[in-house]
Amino acid sequence: MKLGPFKYILISVALTTAWVFLVYSPLDYKRDEGTSQIEAAQQKLADFSSTLKQLPEFERSCQTLEQSRRELNETLYTKKDVLRLFEHLKKRADSYNLRVIEITPPIEELILLNQAVSDSTVPLFLNIGIRLEGKYRNYGEFVRSTEQSAYYRGTNLCQINGSLADIKRLAFSYSFKALLGNVEGKS
Repeated sequence: MKLGPFKYILISVALTTAWVFLVYSPLDYKRDEGTSQIEAAQQKLADFSSTLKQLPEFERSCQTLEQSRRELNETLYTKKDVLRLFEHLKKRADSYNLRVIEITPPIEELILLNQAVSDSTVPLFLNIGIRLEGKYRNYGEFVRSTEQSAYYRGTNLCQINGSLADIKRLAFSYSFKALLGNVEGKS
């Protein structure tokens, strides 16, 4: 029996197997990987196209929301007015060496204020309560200067709490009606 033809068949099977494992399989894997990357890129492109088609509608809704926000800001009292008034009261109390414990507008009034703001010609009033600590004379000067301010519209409460033992550290409660948006100047 001759081994020549079997030897050639065995070598060709070995070469074919080596070619499959060393050349064809890695190239086939890279081709499959490339195909999946192409499909993913096509999916991203389709998503991008649909997003671009929705962009005008999104822009219109943004403009509508911005317009609504502007209209709401025009009809609501601005919290900047309230915060500016609080900051002004705090600075004024500091100038008279009084320590501010608390500044409180009643929540019910803030809710009613939001409901009543639809008419921009009507002035907006808010009852402000402020609790202070300090000396009696400084408190009197603070109240006098507040009553002379442009936003002051009347006193609701003026109360002094403390003891004769520590007259330098008295607690004061003061409540008044304020006109919003009118911190500077005299009305």
